[in-house]
Amino acid sequence: MKLTETSLLQSAKLLDTPLFKISTTEFVDPASLTVLSYRRAKAIALAHKLDISDIRDLTSKFWDLQADPILAFDGAAITLLTIQYNLILGTLSMVIGQFCLTELGRGLDIFHMKTTATMLDNGSFDLHTPTSSDAKFMPPTIPILGIPCVAVVFTRLMVNDEYCGNHPFFVTLNDGYSMSRGVSARQLPPQGGSRPVNHSLTSFDHIILPPTALLGSPFMPEDIHHDS
Repeated sequence: MKLTETSLLQSAKLLDTPLFKISTTEFVDPASLTVLSYRRAKAIALAHKLDISDIRDLTSKFWDLQADPILAFDGAAITLLTIQYNLILGTLSMVIGQFCLTELGRGLDIFHMKTTATMLDNGSFDLHTPTSSDAKFMPPTIPILGIPCVAVVFTRLMVNDEYCGNHPFFVTLNDGYSMSRGVSARQLPPQGGSRPVNHSLTSFDHIILPPTALLGSPFMPEDIHHDS
């Protein structure tokens, strides 16, 4: 895929900044390397200046970001940008977005996930992780850089004790400094041979969500493959 001249120029400028010139051999602490990757991801995102319409309509600016050679410079930054733009449609300068689907005990087997969202009498929802094996696995949800973090969290929706399909909810995970009340995250150890990202296990202890947190309809879809 051919990049536009403007995109290439922006990327070339970034490579001349201290943020990209710094040697990673100077870092012995994985946490410091993770912070560096977040800052690089933010710089790349701001250089490309995408907005919601670019992501929704898959414009040339969107594809310029996906094909930018600078992404090969930092594998962790690629991971963060992919989650942010391909899954969450967010902007790193304002909020970090995560996509919580995978569970520790069953991977991507969405039809057997255990995380539940139970509709209460007043229309709000009780978000809960029943056991440790039901924790959301991998999304980097540990507070970092003082930037708030939100997530799309997939759950089994229960209404009047009936299963109504798997539905996503919008959940605030942390304020950039500490986890939200009832949300816990435990950082996973760094993986050998890869750039560190703050991958985590994330659990919910009866978090009460407003009705507006549900992304879509609360009803069981006629076709499970078209579930919201």
